[in-house]
Amino acid sequence: MEQKHIHHQYDVDLQKISSLFLEMGDLVETQVEFAIRAIQNSDSTLTQLVIQQEEKVNEYEIEIDALCSSIIARRQPIASDLRFIIAISKMTTNLERIGDEADKIARKTRRLISEEQLTQINSTEILEEAKFALNLFSMVLTAFKLQDVKQAREIIREDKILDDAFAKILTNLMQGVYSGDKDVSVLMDFLFMAKGIERIGDHTKNISELIIYMVEGVDVRHK
Repeated sequence: MEQKHIHHQYDVDLQKISSLFLEMGDLVETQVEFAIRAIQNSDSTLTQLVIQQEEKVNEYEIEIDALCSSIIARRQPIASDLRFIIAISKMTTNLERIGDEADKIARKTRRLISEEQLTQINSTEILEEAKFALNLFSMVLTAFKLQDVKQAREIIREDKILDDAFAKILTNLMQGVYSGDKDVSVLMDFLFMAKGIERIGDHTKNISELIIYMVEGVDVRHK
């Protein structure tokens, strides 16, 4: 927040919220990256690291929410400060849900590795989808840091690419189900993972919309 307030501690508190959000974002980004690499390299150690980080992500969410509530109670913020706090609170929820999706993907990947089933399906399309989602997520953290509305709007537009990628994966996996030449349970696990990646894109888009609200005071949801 660039605006300075009469009470120095108020500025300190607002800056702390922003810093905690970015720390949480970096941790979630690592979760997503490790989940992707686990699929790519059939690495069960990486899946375990993703799962272990989930508790710390939840702790960040609780700490940020508590600080937001405290500021509202003590400072009764108005105008841009209130928008900032509301947006941060909602963005934090989306971060936590991205972490949840990474955790779920890692758990599916770990099981498939342990049962030696991960290589049954060509994971190229899912990895392409996942890397694109990770790139959008990295972009949204930068957009938040710079309060870059232009980049936030670009992310919203590019989320459609992820939706199309998931639709293509869904079609291909369902063809595998109908053909009967693949283990249906493995196909469903891959579908679950692809859907999780698509949800990561959805939550990233939500954060982008909230950045626009935070900076401009404009609600662009459902538009």
